[in-house]
Amino acid sequence: MKFTLIAIISIFLISCSQENKSCGDFDLNQTYEQIKLPVALKEISGITFLSKNKIACVQDEKGIVFIYDIHKDKLKQSIDFAGDKDYEAIANVNDTIYVLRSNGDIYEIDNLESSEVSSITHHTFLSKGNNSEGMCFDSKHYRLLIACKGKPEKGSAKKYQKVVYSFDLSTKTMSEEPVLVIDPTSIIEMADQSASNSFFGESKNVDQFDPAEIAIDPKTGNYFVLSAVGKRLAVFSENGMLLCSVNLNPDIYKQPEGLAFNSEGDLVISDEGKNSKGNLVVLKRISN
Repeated sequence: MKFTLIAIISIFLISCSQENKSCGDFDLNQTYEQIKLPVALKEISGITFLSKNKIACVQDEKGIVFIYDIHKDKLKQSIDFAGDKDYEAIANVNDTIYVLRSNGDIYEIDNLESSEVSSITHHTFLSKGNNSEGMCFDSKHYRLLIACKGKPEKGSAKKYQKVVYSFDLSTKTMSEEPVLVIDPTSIIEMADQSASNSFFGESKNVDQFDPAEIAIDPKTGNYFVLSAVGKRLAVFSENGMLLCSVNLNPDIYKQPEGLAFNSEGDLVISDEGKNSKGNLVVLKRISN
């Protein structure tokens, strides 16, 4: 009888752990594949897909776009586009590449894989204090979404909140009012409440959620926002409602910085290497 009871409790706890780690149709800490990256991409900070098996990526401090073939495990190209600065994110818009610098500058790069690469810099009202870290392409509205790790610059958001601005690709202008306002406290509370019955428990950095990356789920249109600080992922509806939040397993995610969806709708998280190589974590959707 005692053995049976223990077995039932164990099954229940495992079930809770798996359930509480699911967020936005993905099991963040159970169903995954890890891909080790070349040494050159140890400090990978942003990724975007060029095709099914090919990504473009940037890493901190280097004005270089790296093109990496996942299937062949080969770094195919390294393209210089600017001097060494703090580059945080990258997005592919119909084969035009955009790179985000932490001060809010956006680099538009054409002819990426040719011998005549051209680059234009778009200056925005953002500055170093806003610490812009995340960027993705919003194909529905033909704009880039820019997630700020620091304080809001413009709009009605409070100082303690985090914001996502939009950059219109037709007019090349930034919206002054955020398209998404994030309350870090709500995210932390939801994630820790979900973790209370799991094996991973509360995150060590319980008081922080600083957006490092943003991506849009091509199936649902939901916004996925990743925080390397505290190792959390939150999912929002298009109208800004917080749908779920989860603490990431630190044994899997050492320093998660990049986020993207591939052509099959899988969620891919890039993880900076601290004392080892960086890697990609590929998560399969668990619902149809």
